[in-house]
Amino acid sequence: MAYITKEEVQAKRTKLKEINKKYGVKATFSGVGSSTLKLTITAGKIDFISNAVNVLKESTHRVLFGKERVIEGMINSGCITVNQYYLSEQFSGVALDYLQEVYALMQEGHWDDSDIQSDYFNCSWYNRIQIGKWDKGYELI
Repeated sequence: MAYITKEEVQAKRTKLKEINKKYGVKATFSGVGSSTLKLTITAGKIDFISNAVNVLKESTHRVLFGKERVIEGMINSGCITVNQYYLSEQFSGVALDYLQEVYALMQEGHWDDSDIQSDYFNCSWYNRIQIGKWDKGYELI
């Protein structure tokens, strides 16, 4: 059963502080005692929103609801729920570098023996990355 302990989250928070300082970003981990390790990026020098918008505009991938609608949603809300499996398709440059470094930290100690074909999910914990908070958005410093 997926579960992340207080000790695991605290150890990751300590390492996250170093990464945040390196990139000038304010972010934290949460999820103690739950099945999901959540990274919330609230503020920083990296313009994640503009970066994601620019990458999406240049992308040749089909977007389910249309690019204009997705872009408008990102700009208006100031928030992005990131799909950690497609970081390089969503971000570029320093934004991608930061997210890849943090995702590597999230994967430390993580194991996954899931078999989605048989609808069997078995992992140490789930990962979730969110840029901005739904009520406040991401703050560019």
